[in-house]
Amino acid sequence: EMVPYKKMNLKDILLFPFYLFSFVNNLIPYQPVRYLIANVIKDPCFFASIKFLVGLFAMPIFYILISLLLLLFGVDHYLIWGYLGLSVVTPYLFVRAKELLLPTNGQKLKKKKPAVYEEIQQRLGTFRTLRSSILNE
Repeated sequence: EMVPYKKMNLKDILLFPFYLFSFVNNLIPYQPVRYLIANVIKDPCFFASIKFLVGLFAMPIFYILISLLLLLFGVDHYLIWGYLGLSVVTPYLFVRAKELLLPTNGQKLKKKKPAVYEEIQQRLGTFRTLRSSILNE
């Protein structure tokens, strides 16, 4: 049976605080992307472009707004710079953080439509067998 996510390893355990930070910090600015992909953009070819543009513009604006709020509440400048530094270097961890912290689509499909899930698993098994025979594994 296909595992819907990559299993947690030592690297994941060591990076978990950063995964958690990235997940919490990027969840709010990621919501417009989810909305656009689910309700506005119908062609999947544009999903990556939308994600890129939001990442390029909305996320830095969000980080700056949070930093300004922290400044208004009297948080030390070093902590604000630390927040900005972590915010800039951890967004790439967001995808893995979602895998670790949220149920995957495979798990949702297995619960809601078990027959479809089983058919997909069967076809994936057939594909893996064919691939192995071609690659002589």
